[in-house]
Amino acid sequence: MLDDVVLVGFDANPDAAASVVKGEMSAIEAQFPYNMGYMGVENALKLVNGETIPDKIDTGTVLVTKENAADFI
Repeated sequence: MLDDVVLVGFDANPDAAASVVKGEMSAIEAQFPYNMGYMGVENALKLVNGETIPDKIDTGTVLVTKENAADFI
């Protein structure tokens, strides 16, 4: 019965990526904290300087599967 369950996680930490490699998880969604910090400061400075910023800012994500999970370990 559990063979029918697809387990997908969020935040590609090394342990989660290793679980994908082992086949324990089907996939995880990776975020990019560096982009979040960089773009957050960049856009805060724009606001301080009177500029406008978009309502939504995409900092990037990637679906981590067995094919690319080793890149996140």
